[in-house]
Amino acid sequence: MSDGRRKPVYAGDDRRTGDALHEHEAFYDLFVDFIQGGLAQFAFLSAPALWFVAATPVYTVEVATAAGSTLVLVPFLLTMARGGHLPLGRSWPVLTNRRLGTTGWRAFLTRSVYLSSTLLLATIGGVLAQVVSGAPLANVLVAGTLSAAALAALPSLSGSSRRVRIARFSYCVLGIAAAIAVFVLPSGTDSTGALAVVLVLVLAVVDTRPLAAATRR
Repeated sequence: MSDGRRKPVYAGDDRRTGDALHEHEAFYDLFVDFIQGGLAQFAFLSAPALWFVAATPVYTVEVATAAGSTLVLVPFLLTMARGGHLPLGRSWPVLTNRRLGTTGWRAFLTRSVYLSSTLLLATIGGVLAQVVSGAPLANVLVAGTLSAAALAALPSLSGSSRRVRIARFSYCVLGIAAAIAVFVLPSGTDSTGALAVVLVLVLAVVDTRPLAAATRR
């Protein structure tokens, strides 16, 4: 039974409670950033490539495994980088109307091309790994490794110089060519899949063009 006296409160108890609340809030903020700024933005910007892999009639299980792994890992790495936990090298702001502005859209176009290419190549790599080895784990590991390597190269391939724009276009063409060779040639694809590939290529071509403001300077 209680004797009616209040237990003493120590400063250490307050610190531990404050630390626990801080950790809880930090985890919540990280989770929200992962959903809104990572997963949602990645799915939106890589929508053409995501559309294509979803319409692929072959290797459906392998494609789902590889694409799913990429859709989880890339947003997670982007979230960690935006939080300062990974040295991505360049800022990765959340997509907002204010940031689009007159030239801000170009950064998001570049992201769309790069992330679409990454999704294609990571998915293809994962699918081929599972087809060759027969192990879904190999699929996840290869898709994850390619995704991480692509993000590691992002600081070098997200610039606006002519050399970087050509390299980024070549990266996109490689992804499209691999997708056609692995998914389209063996069994064909429907019109929506073909349209998605064309859209990725059109975005990549636009991305190779310098900004008018930069040209005038």
